[in-house]
Amino acid sequence: MLHDTMVDLSALKKPDAKRFNKKNDGRPFEDSSKFEFFSEKNDTSLLVYSSSSKKRKNNLTFIRTFGYKVYDM
Repeated sequence: MLHDTMVDLSALKKPDAKRFNKKNDGRPFEDSSKFEFFSEKNDTSLLVYSSSSKKRKNNLTFIRTFGYKVYDM
């Protein structure tokens, strides 16, 4: 379900979107340094992170950055 959602989101922003398929153990609300790195590396201000766990199924996190630092989620 999350995969389909991410494919649809990237299709909406087709020429400007970049999808990453590698599974990373990111925790956006605990350590945002990984997302700040991706923001600076790809020169972007909006990131979408999807995750799923036994406790919390199908999570989408929209991350806005300003000056390559996390602004809000």
